[in-house]
Amino acid sequence: KLSLILLAVLVSVGSLQAFSFFGKKKIDCPKAFELGANYSMISINEAKLQNMKAGGMKWIEFGSVDFFKNPKKTYTPEQIKGYYIRAKELCDKVGIKIWSVHMPFSDKLDISLADENARQAVVKYHKDCLEYVKILEPKIVLFHTSWYIPKGERELHYVQARKSATELNETVKAMGAMTVLENMLDKKDMSKRPTFETPLGRQVDCMQKLF
Repeated sequence: KLSLILLAVLVSVGSLQAFSFFGKKKIDCPKAFELGANYSMISINEAKLQNMKAGGMKWIEFGSVDFFKNPKKTYTPEQIKGYYIRAKELCDKVGIKIWSVHMPFSDKLDISLADENARQAVVKYHKDCLEYVKILEPKIVLFHTSWYIPKGERELHYVQARKSATELNETVKAMGAMTVLENMLDKKDMSKRPTFETPLGRQVDCMQKLF
């Protein structure tokens, strides 16, 4: 019975593929990815990093890197820099490596905004953040491609996203990091946005067109 059940399972998933896999040497198999987690840059502390390391994680992605843009609280440049230096020193102390930074994202911080003045303001916003992000020495800096797009503006948003990404990439490269653009939100909320289209980058061909 056990043999018959095993045979049925192998056939159901594709027996040729299964036996081909079992016939491979271990060295042919892809190397497992190392683990990491995302944390807020402003709230990270040594205890959280130690918990990460104890859980087998070696890498961290920082979010909330624009905490100092909070209109309800004023930070001096020295205070802001201190937070970033502290985060980097804590990671170095614990032995957690900084992989990436997830840049801020919202409808107001859309790098593809159709209005040129608004787009330039968003790029400046990101560059202000990057001035401090470089202290972290990340390998990757991630931006979103767009927010939900007003109907009829899609082609213009492709143009604007390319302009912003190209400009921001120069700043990121100067930091010694790589720019990545994240594929975007799905259609689940479109019924609540009757005058909008889905964001850029939901399908492979959209990302190809963007690049």
